[in-house]
Amino acid sequence: MAGVAPLPIAGPCSAVTIGKHICVLLHGRSVVRYSPTDDTYVTMANLPLPEWYCFDADVAGTTIYALGGISKGVWSREFYAYDTIANTWARLPPMKKRRKSSSARSAYVWLFDASKQCIGAGWAHAANLTIAILLMQYSTEKENADECAFYFINFNLDTSFGVALNWFLLHCSVLLAEALQVLGFYGNPIRTRVWLIQLGVWLVIIIMTKLIIGRVILWFERPINAFANVLFEPLSDFPRLELVLVMIACPVTMNVVQFWVTDNFLKKHDSDVKAADENTPLTIKPHDTYV
Repeated sequence: MAGVAPLPIAGPCSAVTIGKHICVLLHGRSVVRYSPTDDTYVTMANLPLPEWYCFDADVAGTTIYALGGISKGVWSREFYAYDTIANTWARLPPMKKRRKSSSARSAYVWLFDASKQCIGAGWAHAANLTIAILLMQYSTEKENADECAFYFINFNLDTSFGVALNWFLLHCSVLLAEALQVLGFYGNPIRTRVWLIQLGVWLVIIIMTKLIIGRVILWFERPINAFANVLFEPLSDFPRLELVLVMIACPVTMNVVQFWVTDNFLKKHDSDVKAADENTPLTIKPHDTYV
């Protein structure tokens, strides 16, 4: 079909340039090739859909790509490629919205995240002292225990099994509490009340973890003591080295790892809103890309 410009059909369209011609997608369906030299157009093909309005079109070589749009009144992520040489359409996998990682946390968000860790660390230290006193009162292995070795085992239990237990309890609480649906998100604008709720839940989780670990230590006190004594037997003639290892090297290393891991599950992640993004229309937002 040939005719003289302007095009007879009015409505939304997208245009791309191939060589000396302009290819226009009318209503996102009909592909019309316009020749500026002759001031004429030729209908090249129609997309095999009854109704479809694409958001945009682009070209690579001689192939036109129709990107997203509305089909039968419903938002669509359809993605088609039209080969102008072979005159064929190819349906490509639907686009998926992916939210890029935004820039670093703002100063306020970082301060709220860091304060949760600092307050939690102080709370955990107080809990450790209390539980240590109780363990000494109820311990049945006081005479056979190597205090440094026992402390080493307990500390590593706290920074490994304890962190894993913290993560598990925290995610269980997320399933139950609306205010914790996105950890590390304090509202927009930031609300102190949300931070206080998340902090309170975090402190309760720390106490629960300490109590569970304390109970585990009481249950397995004898094998723990035996393992600790065997582990530190080679250092029995080097008490200063044992002290440096247990009181400095181990706590510094394990605390750094613990703080890093804890920060990663306390802060907000972009993946927390991925499911919501996948079910929303393709409205453009900062940091959104489509793949």
